[in-house]
Amino acid sequence: MKLVLTINRARHLEKCGILPDEVDQVNQDPAHITMNMRGGGRFLLGRTAAGRYLKIALRPGPGGWHIWTGWPMSEREKRFFKAHNKRRRLDET
Repeated sequence: MKLVLTINRARHLEKCGILPDEVDQVNQDPAHITMNMRGGGRFLLGRTAAGRYLKIALRPGPGGWHIWTGWPMSEREKRFFKAHNKRRRLDET
C-alpha cells in the first residue's frame, strides 16, 4: 500500500510517540491488517521491528493513502490482531 506522509503529519506522529520509520515497518509487516473505517479511511494495524503494536489511521488522497495519526494498540486491539493472524496461519495450512 502506498503511504504518503506530509511534514505536518510527521510532526503530529512524533507528538503521538511514533516515528515515521515505524509506520513503514508496520506497513511492511507481513502480518499487518487493514480495516475500513467510516468516512472512507482505513486503519493499518501491525508490528514494528522493535515489537511495538501500532494502529495507524489513513485517509485517501492524491498519490496514495495519507497517514493521518497513530497510536499504540490497546490490549483489546492486540488480542484482535493476534487472533486474526492466528486464524490466517491456520487457513494457510
